[in-house]
Amino acid sequence: MRFFAALLLFGFCFPCWAGSAPSVTRNGAATEQAFKQTLQKLIRAFNAKDSAAINRLVHPQIGIYVLYRTGIPPISVRVDRLCLQERESDCEMNFLMGGDIPDFVSMQWQNQQLDTDPVSRSGRITEDDLCDMDSMEPGLYIDTQKPGAILSDRWRKGIEMLYSPMTKEWQQAMAWFERESDVVDRFDDSSRHVTLLWRENGDEHSWTEAFVCYLSMIDGVWYLTVLDYASPDCSA
Repeated sequence: MRFFAALLLFGFCFPCWAGSAPSVTRNGAATEQAFKQTLQKLIRAFNAKDSAAINRLVHPQIGIYVLYRTGIPPISVRVDRLCLQERESDCEMNFLMGGDIPDFVSMQWQNQQLDTDPVSRSGRITEDDLCDMDSMEPGLYIDTQKPGAILSDRWRKGIEMLYSPMTKEWQQAMAWFERESDVVDRFDDSSRHVTLLWRENGDEHSWTEAFVCYLSMIDGVWYLTVLDYASPDCSA
């Protein structure tokens, strides 16, 4: 029972997506213009709460991972689409992995308004940086280097925290880990880590908001693959 309860905590379930996996094109094949256009589409769709537009940026087979936190280990779920407005009659999220996104997460994408004209900054923002984001310069931070192990490192660390090595529960969790990692591995190498920081009221005395996601090149097209609300959450 402890094993299955822990899987629920992490949003784990055996992957529902099966079949031939989409091929991935490395970053070098994508033009910077295409990346910038995709990022602009993402910001516009997000601010307009246009679910149809945002879901055109989600891969139809892979879907999108949503990360959030209710304790120390981050929870990961995978859905086939995002519904950016509350109670949309023509939008329903189907869970491909896991089965719950709490209201405090969906309220963020329902209410957040991203900075439409951010200053480009250099360097990568880490989770430690986000825990002190009020001291960071607002702007757009794009890590163009291979981020590697976007999700799998977190999953592995979570399993190590919960189970003793080589126990039955550990072996079951690791078997699940290997299967779901096969999905993530197909876009890890072609992903860019994007962090957008902005002041809530537009002045230096207001608190800082954060939006973290990954854009990945798949079959020559940039897709929104990860929406990360766990990294900016330092409450645990």
